[in-house]
Amino acid sequence: MKNQKVLFFPTFILLMIAVFSPVAPQSGPVVKESRAVSGDVALFVRTAGDISSGHVLLAVNGGPGVSSRYLEDLGTLAGPDLAVVTYDQRGVGRSSRPSLETGQFTFDKYLEDIESVRKSLHLESFHLLGHSWGGVLALKYAAVHPGRVDSIILIGSGPLRHDEFMEAIANIRKRVIELMKAGVIDPKLPRHSDIYPAYLSDPRFKPKTELISDLDEQVQNITLEAVKEYDLRTEAAKIDKRVLILWGRDDVVGLDIAEKTRAALSAARVELSVIEHCGHYWQEQPEEYFSRIRRFLGLSIFS
Repeated sequence: MKNQKVLFFPTFILLMIAVFSPVAPQSGPVVKESRAVSGDVALFVRTAGDISSGHVLLAVNGGPGVSSRYLEDLGTLAGPDLAVVTYDQRGVGRSSRPSLETGQFTFDKYLEDIESVRKSLHLESFHLLGHSWGGVLALKYAAVHPGRVDSIILIGSGPLRHDEFMEAIANIRKRVIELMKAGVIDPKLPRHSDIYPAYLSDPRFKPKTELISDLDEQVQNITLEAVKEYDLRTEAAKIDKRVLILWGRDDVVGLDIAEKTRAALSAARVELSVIEHCGHYWQEQPEEYFSRIRRFLGLSIFS
């Protein structure tokens, strides 16, 4: 009997501990903020997850002249096997501002900034995601630094030629006018304060994050002047990486741009996926975008 009591008591205590011990609440990936010095500019960098996890996805936001705030939901992709890095481009958001001269906003300067972010995080290589204008920068970077890029993901990427880029802007302005006439966008509001419906499949969709509320028009205009007449088709043809192009069926930029980009990436292994009921921003169909990204990276969608 004594032996039975001795055996029972520790077992009972273990059961009590298992039942009544507090369980640590599950939380999202750890987010860290840092600065990367690029010349005389300090870039704001945000990392979701552990960069030693094995895979790092560095995301370059659209614009130019827009901060990376709207990219922060990409942190949802982070997990035990993936870290997600975003940063504010020079002169916008939480990054410092260089002198407002065209020489400070060239392709070379923007590529130096990506290199500075890479070095600040001690990354040998990474997966590179570019959205809109960020897609132009991503392809330019991959052409100049092929050894640093493991794969490329393009979401609603900007055109490879400057004239097509300006045509895309004209398409957006045309739709803004249409939505103003339809009463969806209030023409009395300051320019850009409520322009994002023009980019969306459903113009009445309300994202959790304002998409382009912090546009700096000075930085935008100076950048577009600095990179005018660009043509990346020759450089794109040299890229031999795996590339995933994600494109909203109703993207105002036009599906033909996605097709032209795929054709220009003649040496790459390109997968083009068109997302239904979506425009220029994945926030309309985030689960669809995120599952395709993780699948492309060879990661479990459930991790």
